Amino acid sequence: MPYLSLKQNSVIHFCLFFVILLLLHIYVLFSLKLFDYDSIHNFQILEEIHKGDWHNLFHHSSPIFYLFYSFFFLFFKNIHNLLFINILLSIFAIYFFTKSIKNSFWLGGYWIAFSLFISTCSHYFSIESLSLLSMGVLWYRIHIFLQNKALKNLFSSAFIIGVWCAICMLINYKFIVVLPFLVFSSWTIKKDIGLIKTLYFKVIYYTLLGFILPIIFLMLLGWILGLHWYQYPATLYSIFSMSGNSNPTAMQWGYYFSYFLNFENILIGILLLGRLLSLQIIPFRIIEKVISIVCVGVFIVMSFLPKAPRGLIFILPLIYLWAFNFFEILKEKFLTSRLRKRLGVSLLLGSLLVQVYRIQENLYPYKQTSYLQVAQYLKEQNTKVVFTTLGMGIYPYLDKSIKMEVLREIADTVKFEQFTGKKYLLYDVFCETAGHQSLYSLKQKKAILRYPEKSLLAPTLFLEHSEYTGLSFEESLELQKHMQKESFQLLLIPLP
Repeated sequence: MPYLSLKQNSVIHFCLFFVILLLLHIYVLFSLKLFDYDSIHNFQILEEIHKGDWHNLFHHSSPIFYLFYSFFFLFFKNIHNLLFINILLSIFAIYFFTKSIKNSFWLGGYWIAFSLFISTCSHYFSIESLSLLSMGVLWYRIHIFLQNKALKNLFSSAFIIGVWCAICMLINYKFIVVLPFLVFSSWTIKKDIGLIKTLYFKVIYYTLLGFILPIIFLMLLGWILGLHWYQYPATLYSIFSMSGNSNPTAMQWGYYFSYFLNFENILIGILLLGRLLSLQIIPFRIIEKVISIVCVGVFIVMSFLPKAPRGLIFILPLIYLWAFNFFEILKEKFLTSRLRKRLGVSLLLGSLLVQVYRIQENLYPYKQTSYLQVAQYLKEQNTKVVFTTLGMGIYPYLDKSIKMEVLREIADTVKFEQFTGKKYLLYDVFCETAGHQSLYSLKQKKAILRYPEKSLLAPTLFLEHSEYTGLSFEESLELQKHMQKESFQLLLIPLP
């Protein structure tokens, strides 16, 4: 039997990688539609854009997210199709991340893919998966830039890096935290890649040019679509000014360490510690220098900000790759070929089993819903309007003839009198997850139907909202355990 070429091996590995990840992410996907506030609101914005209403194009300063999915929304109105696209984005993001540090997606790719955070992102219709893909491509472009030897390609490569930085920023405004550390890392490695000072500043100029042009283009597009030309910077200013009002998880330095220890692969932490201890023996490669500066810098900044696992989105794949890179160094320098293979297989299987267990424990069991039964009952009762306490999980199941009104504060109950016909209040415990305490009193109203709702009990959902509730890592999980003890999470209450 003839030996396969390196290219053929790569194709086979990628196909295997793609199929395994696809099965991992689509498992139980079709048993549940959307359930969290952001995902449903994003879907509603796509519906508005499809009708020609562009006023929310810059919502959350993420115009590229809405433009990207509005194209697919022309062909796929079903939310499951959009979530499937979301999964594909996550898979290709992992591919690009892995290619950025080594021209392989064997072990490192699987380590990232089986991260609980990455798997969870695939099941939300939010900016995370597209953010991961744009970051993956950016790091791949940085890898190409560092490999460039020809001066004529240097400036075009720098320009492309600038464009991808802008794309990351136009998808997820929190990328602004990454930018200064990318610039600082470029300064620290300029001698390593042979850039004299004048040449370095020319590279920065082309990168800045690539960064500015897409932003200007999107601002002009917004103006053409009837929005203010300054809508994007105005939205950014609004977000940053409001962020000071968030309920902070006050200086919980251990938050992200606790998250990694409880929900991600502990082997990664051991390898990173080993890498830092081995610096005297094995100095950093150039790409490692850049990754270490960005990871450490972003981690420190995020430690000063309100906490949520998504705060690690821009560095979590890099942390996995950094650890994988050290594992490769260990194999090359200290292990015999036979032992290398055995250790590689053992470490791969061990780490994957740990991560599969964590996915099984914290993701799959929470893919059951009762929203469908609630929606069917409301339709049978010829309901005109249903009020929900912040949660919008019922929206994808609701008949188009039924209007949904969201209560964000107790003062919003004045809306009860603004509608005629048959009305119901759906007390959704999502308001408790998000910490909207003024709505809690509505739970005391007499309910005619009660339903369990497992999708609202996922531990990761509570941790993602600790940014707003101000609860610590431990307190968020305690709240989750307390709510899990309750028999019902949805209460249907008739209104006069």
